[in-house]
Amino acid sequence: MIWTLIAVLFSKYDIAVSDISWIFWAFLFEYFFLFFTFPACMVFQYRQIGNFNDDNYPLLKNGGYLHGERTYQLLSLITKTIILWQVSIGALIGDW
Repeated sequence: MIWTLIAVLFSKYDIAVSDISWIFWAFLFEYFFLFFTFPACMVFQYRQIGNFNDDNYPLLKNGGYLHGERTYQLLSLITKTIILWQVSIGALIGDW
């Protein structure tokens, strides 16, 4: 929904792609890259690929699942921290 709103605003105010700062494009690329790490983690977890395999943890019943949940927590912390820094730096820099 928000991406539709952004596209409508770009077309309404006749904003050219070249008029947009490079930092916006960097933020957008990094946002989507970080956003798609979560589905990748989910696929690894459900297919039990690599460290997400239960056989790697013989003492735990669902060791691969627990590894996946810890990975989700770590990904969430990392992505939110990066996005926070990007927004903070963007607010401090001002208009480029």
